[in-house]
Amino acid sequence: MADAALAAAPQIDDITLTMPNKHCLLVDLSRFGQDNPNEIFVPTDEPHGYIEARISRDGARAVMRQG
Repeated sequence: MADAALAAAPQIDDITLTMPNKHCLLVDLSRFGQDNPNEIFVPTDEPHGYIEARISRDGARAVMRQG
């Protein structure tokens, strides 16, 4: 998404994205005699937070933080 914005708008030098970091675990359906081939997941309360990424043009170093 950030790469597309940088490619489309030369006046943008860098973009910072803040993305939720929620974990989802695969639901074990074996106790019901069923398989779950990576289709049903449940979100967890912990851990969670945000991941921030800064994408810059012209080979500037990308920075990622997790919190």
